[in-house]
Amino acid sequence: MSEHDNQQTDEVYQQPVQTIPAVVDLPDWLMVEQPKTRRTNKEVRALAETTYESFFEVVLDKMVNGDTLKDIVREDARGIDEGKFRTWIMKDALRRTRYEEALEINSYAIEEEMLAIADAMDNPLEDVQRSTLKINTRKWVLGVRNKRRFGDVKKLEIEKSELPADHLSNLADRLTVLQKNARGGYTDPNIVDVE
Repeated sequence: MSEHDNQQTDEVYQQPVQTIPAVVDLPDWLMVEQPKTRRTNKEVRALAETTYESFFEVVLDKMVNGDTLKDIVREDARGIDEGKFRTWIMKDALRRTRYEEALEINSYAIEEEMLAIADAMDNPLEDVQRSTLKINTRKWVLGVRNKRRFGDVKKLEIEKSELPADHLSNLADRLTVLQKNARGGYTDPNIVDVE
């Protein structure tokens, strides 16, 4: 940089700074009109209802594609409170049913996410214990959201054996007495109650 350039730079810094007036007269069409009255509770509730209704459809669309409600609310610019929104969903049976259906469909996206975690597709150097925790947490969520497909099924197997006819007759008599006793009926002294 030459000496001449330095002198020009110094002159620029020595020039007086122009100040902007504190109040600028704006044309009427640029002025923001201030609300004259506060909204009533009824108006606030109606606005919240309208906002929630439009947001609900967005939530359902995003949830079936694998997003969580927490992420959807966080990304939305409307500043919706997640807890109040969930409460609003649960108050109406139809909304709750639609939300639960979206959660059920969302479970398939979680299933695919679990496969990606197990295959270490996102992070091949991830700790095995951390991956196991992620998968186990998702398995639990899936079991709760979609019991038919992902829930633990407990089966009871009963083996049939052939019993002699007189033994079956005796068991039927005992069952009859126990049922009558349970209803406040009589007691047969010939049949012993086994507990």
